Amino acid sequence: DVIENERRDLRGVTRHGAGTVLSNRWFLLAAAEAIALGILVLPDARTHLASYLLLFLAGAAVSLLAARILSASGPGFLLLAGALLRVTLVLRAPDLSDDMFRYLWDGRVAAAGISPYASAPRDPAVSNLAPDLAPKVAHRDIVTVYPPVAQAAFRVFGGPGGPVLWKAFAAAADLSVVALLWSAGGSGAGFAAALYAFHPLPLTEAAGEGHLDSLGVALLLVGIDPEHDLEDP
Repeated sequence: DVIENERRDLRGVTRHGAGTVLSNRWFLLAAAEAIALGILVLPDARTHLASYLLLFLAGAAVSLLAARILSASGPGFLLLAGALLRVTLVLRAPDLSDDMFRYLWDGRVAAAGISPYASAPRDPAVSNLAPDLAPKVAHRDIVTVYPPVAQAAFRVFGGPGGPVLWKAFAAAADLSVVALLWSAGGSGAGFAAALYAFHPLPLTEAAGEGHLDSLGVALLLVGIDPEHDLEDP
């Protein structure tokens, strides 16, 4: 399988006329990191949407090339690349979503010994718990909708810490998806792991915006039958 994957990767490079330089995994990582740095320093994406989308499309193109070329790679380089790209975007303030502030609010409430399911942020019983967060929380008249496992994560990583600690956790959960995809086995596992490691969608949503979804994806993959291999796309 490994030999066949290597042959397929070489055919892909030749077919796309990329040459030997594009087959260099470090070149791919450098290109992806340059795009991640571009997203990092870009001002508010809502007011610079065209630039954001161009960077996103460039990152998607690099991720597809990486998935094709690196499909036979071991997990070490993919995890290194995924970690570097995610650490870069952990430093970016979320600007497309305010969900993370609700996570932090729920964590603060739980850390104070109060159930987030009992009181909405506007409730006088909790409204003064985190005055720095309260103005940033959306739907302050509604109690939390997040399930218990999410609440446990909020309390551990959101309650005592701030945005950077929470986003570091979200990025780590997202990186675990790369390892889980690779370890799933099958002819498509390497392709899937490389695509996920480099693709800007999980990068920006987990490390950039601090979304919780990657934790759910990781738990889902853990629960999949280990005998179920990922087939080649």
